[in-house]
Amino acid sequence: MEEDGADPQVEQLVDYLNFFEFTAHLWRSKQLDLDEIDGLFNYYLENLTKHHFVSEFLTKGFEALSDLLATMKEKGRIKREAT
Repeated sequence: MEEDGADPQVEQLVDYLNFFEFTAHLWRSKQLDLDEIDGLFNYYLENLTKHHFVSEFLTKGFEALSDLLATMKEKGRIKREAT
């Protein structure tokens, strides 16, 4: 942890999640469709869903990304379960 109390790893995770939150907003506004997101980012999004701490972290300001992941799971595009 740095002197200002910020954890660099948490900051990196937030930056990473912010990219996918932005992607989810593009999906919500129909600028990207699920097929495009699935084709481009499935590996990365599926990896996000395999860790409980990330799933819990998503409840803190990443609503669009949470909705995107739920939709992808519902449609069978993400198959992994959190461990």
